[in-house]
Amino acid sequence: MLALDVLLDVTCCTCGQNLSVAVRCEGDGLLSGCDAKALAQLACPYCNQPNHVIFAPETGEVIDVLRYLQVIGLPEPSLN
Repeated sequence: MLALDVLLDVTCCTCGQNLSVAVRCEGDGLLSGCDAKALAQLACPYCNQPNHVIFAPETGEVIDVLRYLQVIGLPEPSLN
């Protein structure tokens, strides 16, 4: 199995602090070539808010940092 250690430099979406995080990427998805993308959920040590970081595992290039959005189900409308 292929494994890569990647260093990510990101900015927290909530408090704006700079974070430097090392992540380990493993799996068969790394064999798909240069168009592979990965998602990591990182908690900020300053404000404790989670961030979703989308990055390229081969280069460590951060593509986007998104606020963590918790998706909850909506109630279905009644038929009466």
